[in-house]
Amino acid sequence: MKKAVSVLLCILVALMGLRPAGKLLAWPFGYRFELAFLPAWIAGCAVLSAALVLLSLFCRDAGESKLIRILSDWITLFAVIHTVGCLLSCEGMLITVCAFCTLGSCVYFAVRFGRGWVGKLMAVLLVAFLLSPLGLFFLLMTELGQNTVVKTVVSPDGSYSAQIIDSNQGALGGATYVEVVEKGVDLFLFRVEKAPRRIYSGGWGEAERLHVFWMDDTCLMINGRKYPIE
Repeated sequence: MKKAVSVLLCILVALMGLRPAGKLLAWPFGYRFELAFLPAWIAGCAVLSAALVLLSLFCRDAGESKLIRILSDWITLFAVIHTVGCLLSCEGMLITVCAFCTLGSCVYFAVRFGRGWVGKLMAVLLVAFLLSPLGLFFLLMTELGQNTVVKTVVSPDGSYSAQIIDSNQGALGGATYVEVVEKGVDLFLFRVEKAPRRIYSGGWGEAERLHVFWMDDTCLMINGRKYPIE
């Protein structure tokens, strides 16, 4: 059972690190990395983390594994990045619950199996932060700004997509953007595409009134004005 905990813990750490690692590697080259089934991935991490906690409760010698102790020292850092990424990328109560389920499970491993005081202190401080008014304010701020793709207009040859985006910033107002996205590559579990290029920015609430269409494969028309893509 100790081996099963070690293997599953490795899988959980790998799953939590997959998305930020992909984004970090793609960013210097001007590309964007995204998982194809993001909500399912978030839910899967939550189920796996909860199963790991239950399994570790029945495995009395789990703390004797060197691998488990090493991973437990760093797992809180992965969990924090994972949780913040989930809250910024998706919305909904179920996503929030799943993200914090994973975070709570990782904190449990850090406190119970962590070797040094650094990992345990990080976990305790994180819990204290999330329970504080400042932590609540941070969580509210992550939900404050929401970008919604109102409409997508594909170029005649299918190479580009123009996305009309409504950016709602709550009390801070908002804006309307038009971003051009070049067709990416779907690799089943994830998608790699060039980072979107913003070619238009306007006031909030303009999305429904924008007249956007493609004149040809490389020229976009927005409210009567030409925007060459190449």
